Amino acid sequence: MAESAGTDPAASFTAHEAGIDIAIEAFEACDPPDNRALADFIERHAARLTASQRQAIQRLVTWPVRGPERMGAELGMTALLHLSESEEIAAMWSRWIRCGAFDGQPCAPVELARFLVEARREQVSGRERLDEALRTHVRAALRSGEVSRINIALTHIEVCARAGAPIAIALVREAHAATGSAEWKAWTDREPEAAARARAEVEDVADETARRIASATCGAG
Repeated sequence: MAESAGTDPAASFTAHEAGIDIAIEAFEACDPPDNRALADFIERHAARLTASQRQAIQRLVTWPVRGPERMGAELGMTALLHLSESEEIAAMWSRWIRCGAFDGQPCAPVELARFLVEARREQVSGRERLDEALRTHVRAALRSGEVSRINIALTHIEVCARAGAPIAIALVREAHAATGSAEWKAWTDREPEAAARARAEVEDVADETARRIASATCGAG
C-alpha cells in the first residue's frame, strides 16, 4: 500500500513552516502587540523555527519599541532563553535597566532581580549585559547626590541579594566605593548634612547586605 502524504515527515514540516509564517504575519499586524501571546508562541515553536523565521521573531520582540510593562519583560526573558543569538534582545534589556524601567515605575526592582536570577540559572547568553547594565545604573544613582535615586539603588542592592542574584556582590562594592568618590565629596561640600545621612544609610545597607551574602555562601558550602 502506498504511504499516505499525511505521514510524510517532510510534508508535515512544510505544513508546520507555512503555519509559522502565517502566525508571524498575524503578529506583525497586531496593534497593539500582544506580548503574552508572542511569548507563548516562542515557547512552543522556537525549536523548529527556520533562520529567517527566527530573524522575523526577533524583529517582533524588539519592534515596535516596548517597555517591560504589560508582559513585556516576560516576553523579553522568553526571547532571551530561546533566541540567545540575538544581540538586539540583550540590548533591549540593557536599555530598560539603564533608563530605570525597574526602579518602581513601571516595574519594581524585585521583578528585575527575579529575571536576573532566572537568566543566570538558565545560563542565558547575554546575561552579562543585563548584570552590567544594572551595575552601571546603580553606580550612577549612588553617586548622583540625589537621595531618591540613592534609595532606589539601595533597594536594587537589597532585593538582588535576597533573590540570590550574583550581581549583588558587585553592587555592594559599588556602594562601598560611592561614598569615597569624587562625586560624593562634591555633594558633601554642597550639602554636608544630607550627604552625611545618606553615607550612613549606604554604609549600613552595604555592610548588612555583605553579611547576608557571606552567610548564604557559607550556608551553601
